[in-house]
Amino acid sequence: MRFPTLMYWTLASIGLLVFVIIYRSFDPSVHPFPPCPVYKFIGIRCPGCGSQRALHQLLNGDLKSAFGYNQLLVLSIPYLTLGWLTEYTFVGKRYPFLRKKMFGIHAAAVAFVTVIVFTLLRNLYGF
Repeated sequence: MRFPTLMYWTLASIGLLVFVIIYRSFDPSVHPFPPCPVYKFIGIRCPGCGSQRALHQLLNGDLKSAFGYNQLLVLSIPYLTLGWLTEYTFVGKRYPFLRKKMFGIHAAAVAFVTVIVFTLLRNLYGF
């Protein structure tokens, strides 16, 4: 079963490369990327609003502009990187308590509350 795993990783890598090339090359604020349906139909900014523009800025090395578009996305990158490391590298095997602490039920509850608070703050105070 070694071949399907290699095939999936290869396809995922190619897909990621295409995604990075598209988002690095085309600015979502200029080109016709799909708008946020929550903002378009309801008029409130969801936790993901600005993520396309923030991702474009991150891929072009502009951390300050990316943070201006979506603070939660930029601040979550180290956490998501740690999650990837604990899932797919030796880090998860060497430090199993880290995976349990950082990605268990309590961490999910903290993430849920964080997203709710972020959504409320960005709609009430406009950031």
